[in-house]
Amino acid sequence: MKLSSRASPWVGAGIFAGIMLITLGWAAYTHHVWEDFYITYRSSKNLALGNGLVFTAGERLQTFTSPLQALIPAAIAWLTRCRSDLLVIWIFRALGACALSGTGVILWRLSRHCQWPAAAAAACVGLFAFDAKTIDFTANGMETPYLLFFLGWQAYLVISGGGTLWLGVAWAGMMWTRPDAFIQIAAFYGAVLLFAGDWGSRQALAVRAVRAGAVAAALYLPWLLWAAWYYGTPVPHTIVAKGLGLPTGLGPVLESAWRAPMQIITYGVFHRVLFAPTNIEMAPWEEWGFAANSLWRLLALPVWYYWLNPWGGRWARTVSLWLFLGSIYAVCAPGAPWYVPPYALAAMIGWGFVICDLTGLIGASGAAARAPSAAVLRPLVAYGVLGIVAFQAGVSLLMANAMRLQQVIIEDGSRRLIGLWLRDNAAPGDTVFLESLGYIGYFSNLRMLDFPGLASTEVVAARRKVGMDEFDALIREVNPVWVVLRPSEASRASSRAPGLLSNGPDGTYHLARIFDQSARVSAMGDAPGRSLLAYDQTFLVYRRTR
Repeated sequence: MKLSSRASPWVGAGIFAGIMLITLGWAAYTHHVWEDFYITYRSSKNLALGNGLVFTAGERLQTFTSPLQALIPAAIAWLTRCRSDLLVIWIFRALGACALSGTGVILWRLSRHCQWPAAAAAACVGLFAFDAKTIDFTANGMETPYLLFFLGWQAYLVISGGGTLWLGVAWAGMMWTRPDAFIQIAAFYGAVLLFAGDWGSRQALAVRAVRAGAVAAALYLPWLLWAAWYYGTPVPHTIVAKGLGLPTGLGPVLESAWRAPMQIITYGVFHRVLFAPTNIEMAPWEEWGFAANSLWRLLALPVWYYWLNPWGGRWARTVSLWLFLGSIYAVCAPGAPWYVPPYALAAMIGWGFVICDLTGLIGASGAAARAPSAAVLRPLVAYGVLGIVAFQAGVSLLMANAMRLQQVIIEDGSRRLIGLWLRDNAAPGDTVFLESLGYIGYFSNLRMLDFPGLASTEVVAARRKVGMDEFDALIREVNPVWVVLRPSEASRASSRAPGLLSNGPDGTYHLARIFDQSARVSAMGDAPGRSLLAYDQTFLVYRRTR
């Protein structure tokens, strides 16, 4: 089924409005603000207040990875005169929702350009619109929607033959959103070159890439130069901290990349996360059930391997190889849940092309279309797409409830309160060792000695010195005034260093306060998403006694 050219703009407008409504509705229902938003926002607000783009005033350390995620909230806070953090968050959410909605329109325009059948367009746009993790990381304050917008735009420009200048702008936007986006760019364009056809096509595409790359470099270079001057290095300290312990040198890096596909095949975690909701890797298999986990893997596997199909269409194989190459980096590098949506978007675009191939095999016109098999298979594809999109919409509803409880029980009911309690009970110069940096660091406004050292050069230096990431060794090395740990972290530290966390006369740190939400988490029963809350349900606050 094809829409008339007159109806097409209205469909695009409807997609934009629909995704906006879904995203802002999610935000209004959950009020969820991600832990890591506050890590960046502390620097953003400091800039708006005139203290510099720093986590701790006077310490020039880049404690964020995404320049856009730091600068946009800083601009909003400055324009609103820092009257309300909630106002900043809602404006940032609205801008992110616009970027996400724009991505949906780009996907629709891509489907129109490639003349996808209705089932292919519905699969791509529908899976995108109801992807729980993508919606959440747009509503909760992360840079995700901006990266998806530029990533989708670059795919549309390359596939449709758009302008080289705009391709360079899209690539620059990806870099401004995440400095490691050049991996995604290389993965996509490498796949494009492989399946380009003859040598002349590859040569023209290579020239175009060089020109677009020059535009992107010119647009991104000002940030690199400023960061190098202001922080002393263009490399974010977050990358330095997270990169400790990773393979270094060409040989180990290549070996790790070589093993990554086999790790994906053997363990299957990446297949599970592509279409699943937030932090599915933390959830036991039973939480969502065999059917849901199997469906998410079945959605990922065909598009991940489709590039090996010699009879597949050019763009279907290109997007599949893009996903395959990009996922190698995702497995090798230290990741976070908001890193997954870009790969999911590639898989969704891939499904659009795969279904287009499938309907071509079924037969869209002529004798093949009149065959009995075609008459049966075409409705099956359409109903299958409808059922999967409806299932994902149901998953999003369940996850919206989980994220609402996450905000009420964990973020507002525990981590925010810990930060406020420390602000009231600690001295201004006190230091705090912890892993959960965002809410506690922001609301306490104390100097954080966090693990793995996102906001602390001392912790990174300690990790290098002691040669391990055991909390007891790091606590002894950096000697904080306060320590905030989960029970599992405290138990391991105590087992390794019995006198460290003890209320006895020889204890270095005494337990000062327990923040426990385990009863409220247990009351959720077996509700999907419960494992997310259970991990952070209890925190123990210790104070140094000697």
